[in-house]
Amino acid sequence: MKTAMSKRKQWMLAGVLTLLLICGAAAIFGFSRPSFKSFADEDGMQMKFKTEGTRFLQYGENGQWNEMFVKGVNLGATVPGHFPGALPATEEDYLRWFKQIDEMGANVIRVYTVHNPVFYSALVKYNRDREDDPLYFMQGIWSPEEQLIEQKDAYAENILQAFKDEIQKAVAAVYGDVTVTAKHGASSGEYKTNAGKYLMAWHVGTEWDPSMVKNTNGKHKDAARYEGTYFSAAEKASPFESWLAGLLDYTAAQEQKYGWQHPVTFTNWVTTDILEHPGEPLYEEDMVSVDARHIKPVNWKAGYFAAYHVYPYYPDFFRTDKSLRTISDGKGGYNTYKAYLRKLKAEFTDMPVMVTEYGVPSSMGISHHGPGGRDQGGHDEEEQGQINVSLTKDIYDEGYSGAILFMWQDEWFKKTWNTMPFEIPADRRAYWLNVLTNEKMFGVLAMQPGKANRLVIDGSLSDWDKLPEGEAKPWVGKRPASGACG
Repeated sequence: MKTAMSKRKQWMLAGVLTLLLICGAAAIFGFSRPSFKSFADEDGMQMKFKTEGTRFLQYGENGQWNEMFVKGVNLGATVPGHFPGALPATEEDYLRWFKQIDEMGANVIRVYTVHNPVFYSALVKYNRDREDDPLYFMQGIWSPEEQLIEQKDAYAENILQAFKDEIQKAVAAVYGDVTVTAKHGASSGEYKTNAGKYLMAWHVGTEWDPSMVKNTNGKHKDAARYEGTYFSAAEKASPFESWLAGLLDYTAAQEQKYGWQHPVTFTNWVTTDILEHPGEPLYEEDMVSVDARHIKPVNWKAGYFAAYHVYPYYPDFFRTDKSLRTISDGKGGYNTYKAYLRKLKAEFTDMPVMVTEYGVPSSMGISHHGPGGRDQGGHDEEEQGQINVSLTKDIYDEGYSGAILFMWQDEWFKKTWNTMPFEIPADRRAYWLNVLTNEKMFGVLAMQPGKANRLVIDGSLSDWDKLPEGEAKPWVGKRPASGACG
């Protein structure tokens, strides 16, 4: 299986986020990346990025803190033929991707979890000759998502310990200070490359299940408010928000050991936002809130910001909530995405907000419709690029501090609710590209089958018979009953 780019995907790579990225985005956003220089406070603590009021700042070569707009792309951990836990990307893959991402005009890569050591060593290697213009990364820390959903209690001892273990691993991995024993489905190896100078921020956790949040709040309504050394829960914090404050504090404490501070955030999404959505038809999509304003940095000079995943087609209120029909899309309809962004940003008067996931896929299949044709699928690559450009512009125009596109590469292992019953057997999903499954095709970089022009899914095996011996291996399994899908 090899990676290839279609001509339209090449256009996407060169032109996606055109309004954002052309000419380094300097003409649009008045931002250019200065040479690498960090700030050290009176205690010798180093910082390269920090927040101040509603601004996200970078320390520049002029010895000043300059406001910046974070513009980046999310990077997955896998390639076709593998599930994400395999982490198969090589140094060659990373170095090629870093160059392409840099040429696209991004200034940061966001990763969701700890990658294998090769990611960090490759990034340092890539930046070695680019000290005046490095590519930064935002380190995500994966939460025990399955246990949270199953147990519906964030305070469960096994969940809290597992999360803290992952935080400790992530911080040590970034600073090249840990050897991790191999474990199925997780990154491992000898982390000996210090990539801390290229870190932009910590991004803690995953999208929160609303039932879990509500149950945690109810079960622990009498829990003491968390008060930490670096982060504390505010007076109005819910039990779940207080639990989160403790994890942000733990993250800060782990990094403090290495003489650095970076801005901290936690993952959030529209389902657990702080707004009310009277037009939302599904109760669970507007059932509970997780409020970033209820967590406060106490002694963390690098600061703190809010982060949201915001797509234009989900939840359904983007189509059904009439209160969002306030901004024209210039086509006779309404730009409800921009209206939502405006309402959300207005709630954050003293901290920066970033959209750290957004975008549309270039799949043939569609699973959700969005106003103005911003659907979850049904686009070719050129349409995908144009819509992503428009979404980026909406985010910037509404005063957000950053926009991180979902995502860099197509992911064959992904699944979507309306095609899952037909992807049989499920454990073979990562080995073929189903263009009807939109989740597989969000990538700026296409991941196309290497034999796309040689093998046609048409019911005939004649083209398979023409392959050189050894290239095709028969699957020995039970054939489906006559007339059944297989």
